[in-house]
Amino acid sequence: MKYTNVVYVLTDITEGKYYLGSKTECYLCDLRGVKTLVTREGRAYYGSSKNKSFIASKSRGNKIVAEVLQVVPNRDKLLKVEQEWLQEFKVASDHRFYNLTEKAFGSKIFPMQNNSICNSYGESVKKLAKSRSSVSKRYSSASELGWTKPHELYYHILKQLELHNGAEVSRSFGRHRHFAKVTTRCFSLSRYETDDIESNIPEMRNLFIEGVSYELISETLDIDLLSVYEGLYLFTKKDVDKYLTAKQKGLTDDELDIKIAKLILLGSSFQECSRKLSIDRRTVQRYFIRFFRRRFKINDLK
Repeated sequence: MKYTNVVYVLTDITEGKYYLGSKTECYLCDLRGVKTLVTREGRAYYGSSKNKSFIASKSRGNKIVAEVLQVVPNRDKLLKVEQEWLQEFKVASDHRFYNLTEKAFGSKIFPMQNNSICNSYGESVKKLAKSRSSVSKRYSSASELGWTKPHELYYHILKQLELHNGAEVSRSFGRHRHFAKVTTRCFSLSRYETDDIESNIPEMRNLFIEGVSYELISETLDIDLLSVYEGLYLFTKKDVDKYLTAKQKGLTDDELDIKIAKLILLGSSFQECSRKLSIDRRTVQRYFIRFFRRRFKINDLK
C-alpha cells in the first residue's frame, strides 16, 4: 500500500460544508462505500478541525466524504502547499468551509486538544487514548502471565471467580489480592457466554477501522466488552498491520488471500478479481502468491 502526503478536502454531505487540510502518510480508500482517508495505523481520519460546528457534525455521525486535492511527495513542503490551497479558496471568510483560519499550522504546531473529536461517533482524543491504553495494558498483562490470547485469560479468571474468592484467584497468578476482580470488573461472564460473537465480527472490524474504542463497539453492538476483545484479537495483532488492504476490507490477511485464491481458482482473472474486490491488480497477485507460499513447500511439488 502506497502512503502519501496530501492536501485534502472533507465534505459534510449532510450540512453541505467543507473542511480543507493536510495529512502525512495516508491514502484514500472506500470505507463502507464512502471515500475516506486512512492513516498508516489503519485508522480512518476525519481532520483535526477545532470548529465546534464541525465537531458536533462528526459527533452526530454525519456522512463525511474525503477527496485528495493534491499529493505532495516532499513532506517538508506539505504545509506550504496547504497554505496555498487555503488562501486560494479563502476558507476563513467563506461560510461554506469549517476552517477557522487560512493558516496551515500542522499538527505538531497546533496539536489536537484532549476534548477534540477524533471519530465520527463523537469520541474525544482523551477518551480514545484512555481506551487504547487500557487495551494495551490488558494485552501486556496477559502476555506477562503467559497467555497469548487476552480474552482467554480474562474468561479463565471470571470462571475461577465463580469458584474461589478474589484473593485466592489473584494469588494463583502471583498478583496483588485485588488483581482478579479489578482486571475483570468491566466484563460480564453471563453476557459474554450468550453473545453471538461470530456474526458481529465484521461490524466490530468496521468500527475498529473507523477509530472507535472497544467500549463504544461493545455499546453499539450490544455485546460484552470481552466479546470485543475476542472478536478483534486476530484483527489487531501487530503483524496484521502489515496487511492494511485486508484490514480495510474488514478481513484478516489470511481471510483475504483465501478469498482471492477462491476467485482465481474458480476462473476469475487477476484483473476480474481486482475489479470485484476493488483492489489493484498487483495486490491481488501478491496475495494469491502468498496463499500458495504459506501452504505449500517445494517438496510438495516433487
